Amino acid sequence: MVWRSFMPQHDAPFPVREHAGHTTKFSLENSVYIDTRDRPILASRGAFFKVSQEYAGLLGDSVFLKHQLDLQIAAPLILDTILSASLQCAVVKSLADRSLHLLDRLYLGGPHDIRGFDMRSIGTRAETSCIGGAASCAGAIHLYKPLYPRDMVFAHLFTSAGSVSSVRSKHRLRDIMESPRVSAGLGIAVNFKDIIRLELNYVIPLRFAAGDACASGLQFGAGLNFI
Repeated sequence: MVWRSFMPQHDAPFPVREHAGHTTKFSLENSVYIDTRDRPILASRGAFFKVSQEYAGLLGDSVFLKHQLDLQIAAPLILDTILSASLQCAVVKSLADRSLHLLDRLYLGGPHDIRGFDMRSIGTRAETSCIGGAASCAGAIHLYKPLYPRDMVFAHLFTSAGSVSSVRSKHRLRDIMESPRVSAGLGIAVNFKDIIRLELNYVIPLRFAAGDACASGLQFGAGLNFI
């Protein structure tokens, strides 16, 4: 059971403020995965496949069903380089007679998925606020060149793309295919003892929509899960 408090600023648009207050979530999650990578962070070879589901609704205010697919593959190339590709797709459906809470929706944007955009900024907007969606898909292709120390520091060239479909959409796949955000960049990626991944990139958004919060220039990211 998770107790959540959502307190937007007083000047936030109504579609955001209507979700303000305290909520509780009790959920069950299961996953199946296959992992043949040589290491979990910045793998040089192997593949990763994971399917997960989350059900919320036994107790609490949140009532939804979420499915998510994660794929990753890496292979060595000539000139001591590594080619890697990642994909993440998710869909969430409300099981109650009300819209999904903002905290339960899907978001993209930021250094962990669609680089070159502000954190959680891609998708349907209410004025200047992103209000998330019910389906998302994001992918990236990376080219790495080991530096020194080897297996720890890498030069990094990449392109990433993805989009989020509105909770009200009846054509979610079409929405995602027709409105992808695309970015490209280069930088440095660091695997710190297979505990955390660090990235410092120079990113340029190549395709974006009106109102998107683009973040062209230097972007830093730290964490475990990157697309």
